[in-house]
Amino acid sequence: MELFFRLLAHAISKVRRAASQRGSLIHADRRCRSRRAAGVASSGGRTPDTIEQMARDAEAFIDALGLTVIDVLAHSMGGLVGQQVALDRPELVRKLVV
Repeated sequence: MELFFRLLAHAISKVRRAASQRGSLIHADRRCRSRRAAGVASSGGRTPDTIEQMARDAEAFIDALGLTVIDVLAHSMGGLVGQQVALDRPELVRKLVV
C-alpha cells in the first residue's frame, strides 16, 4: 500500500493552513495521513528527546497502518524526521520532499 505521508512540525496557524492548502493540491490523487509527534500540541505521551526517537515513533505509526511504500512531504523539524526515516528505512520511502 502506498501513501503520501506528511511530517509537519508544530507551527503557527498561518503556516499550517498554507501547508494544508498546498498539501491538498499535492496529494489530490493519493491517500494522505498526517500525525503529530508524541507530546506535541494536542497529542498525548512524552515528547521524544531525539530526532532518531521521533523517527522511530513515525516508523511505528507507518508500520501500524500496514504501509510498505510512502512519499514524504516534510517541513521544519519534520524535515529532520523525514530524513531520518529515509536513512533508517530506505525501502519504505519512495520520495522525500523537505
